[in-house]
Parts: sequence; C-alpha cells; structure tokens
Amino acid sequence: MKRDNTLLGMLGTTTQGRFNFRTPHDQTCGEQTRATLRLAAKSAHTRTIGLTHHTVVLDDMAFFEEPESVLLAYGPTLASTWKHGGTMIVQSTPHKKDDAFHAAFKRSFSHGTGLSLQIPTWEMNPTIPVDFYKAEYARNPFQFMRDYGATFAERSTAPAF
Repeated sequence: MKRDNTLLGMLGTTTQGRFNFRTPHDQTCGEQTRATLRLAAKSAHTRTIGLTHHTVVLDDMAFFEEPESVLLAYGPTLASTWKHGGTMIVQSTPHKKDDAFHAAFKRSFSHGTGLSLQIPTWEMNPTIPVDFYKAEYARNPFQFMRDYGATFAERSTAPAF
C-alpha cells in the first residue's frame, strides 16, 4: 500500500488487520467525517454472525480445512449488499476435482452468476523466465501443472505438497 499514492492519501486510522479509508467524498465533507471504506483482514473462520460485508475475498480456498463452512458463514454477511454490488471473490491454486473450490468453480458456470477464470501463471506473469518453468516441470510435472498450469488433479488422493 505504501507504493500506491491514491490509497495512501485516503488512509485514515488503522489497527491490526483493519484499515479505514476516507474516500474523496469523505474528504470533501470535512475532517470529522467517518471513513466510509473499511478493509479488514481476517482468518478463514466461521465467526461472522451479525457482520455485513460488501466484498469477501477467500484466498487459497482449495486448501482450507473446512471450505464449505467458510462459504456458508460468509454468504449471509453479503445478503444486504448483494443488490448493490456485494461480491465474494474466491481464488486459489487448484488442488483436486472433488474439493469445494472445484465445485464452486464449476457452479459459477451453471448458475450464470459468477465469473470463473483458469489462467496459467505464464499468461498472468510473463516476466518469469521459461527456464524456470522447464526446471519446475522436470522436478515434478504434477505439481508444476497444479501450481503454474492452473490444472485440477483428477483424483482425490492428490498430494497436497
């Protein structure tokens, strides 16, 4: 955040795991105006009852211990913001085809309410040298395809590495 002058100029109070931003509109309303944009970083737990979120980001969901519980817990926190752009972003390195992340990935196609992308690292980050990919593939093709090729494993016994 220190590299982004836009966000840095909006930064209000901060606490451990929580950032408050005063939007340009907040700033025109005077110094005493409460920050209207809040960012909170939380661990993936199910103690969210009574909270309201506009955006929830679940990072590396394929490796959550109880991903279904986390999805069920955060869904209601978006209920009041859903019609106003509230959203849940689920992202992860793929793991296996019988886990909750793969199910969410597939569900987004059938429901038409989500966007799913499956993009290998070499397309997202072309700055990584080809020699690096060749060495990683030679070391472990299965892990390479999962970690860099965005490929789900076929079997439920896929190693977690």
